[in-house]
Amino acid sequence: MPQLVYIPIKAIIFDFDGTLVDTKHYYFGLLAQYLQVDLTLVISKADEITFSKLTSQERNVKWKIVKALYKVSRALEFGYFKSLRALFYVIRNQSKQFSLAQPTKDAVIALKRLHSSGIKLAIVSDSPRKKIEIFITNHLKDTSYFSPDRILASGEFGKHKEEGFVHFMRKFQLTNTPRSCAIIGDLGGDIIAGKTVRVTTFGFAAGYSSPDTLMETGPDGIYETLLEMEGAVHLFLAEEK
Repeated sequence: MPQLVYIPIKAIIFDFDGTLVDTKHYYFGLLAQYLQVDLTLVISKADEITFSKLTSQERNVKWKIVKALYKVSRALEFGYFKSLRALFYVIRNQSKQFSLAQPTKDAVIALKRLHSSGIKLAIVSDSPRKKIEIFITNHLKDTSYFSPDRILASGEFGKHKEEGFVHFMRKFQLTNTPRSCAIIGDLGGDIIAGKTVRVTTFGFAAGYSSPDTLMETGPDGIYETLLEMEGAVHLFLAEEK
């Protein structure tokens, strides 16, 4: 029978889009705004059409979301030209209005608790650094949570997230104890990348992927909110291999 061993989590690396900030409702909220339809209906169609299939690495996801915006519009029975105009509206406005995007549920409370408990925090994301800094300024109001040297944004960590994870494992002196470093992300690609470098992997089930899709990638834990993860991380157990 496998022995259960306690893993002291000393650092957590966060994905950004869909994990810390609710870009799912933000992007599709812009679509709903343009089409003048109910956001709940738009999100429901988006989940049905695309999000359950997002198991690939991060670099493919943005294109899938762009296609989903168009497909959702057509599924709501809007014509070809209006659907294209809606897509361009979202692309044109998503950066200008990004300050309106909100954190995922209880994310700020969870980050404050993790920070005060001494767990080191970092971000590895394909999002531009400017967007991440907007989020920190607007919602955390404290750069000590994620100082500039604890953020690797788009174009700063190589081609794959694994390189970003390894960077922070070295920075936090956890290369000899990789399981003491955890990543949390909302996509199968986040989990696959984490497993590749042997860190602890947490799936965030309220983002772009469904819980079933995340489960297929075999994370060490799946959580509906970051506050739920924060409560569990101090008691985390894993099977000894």
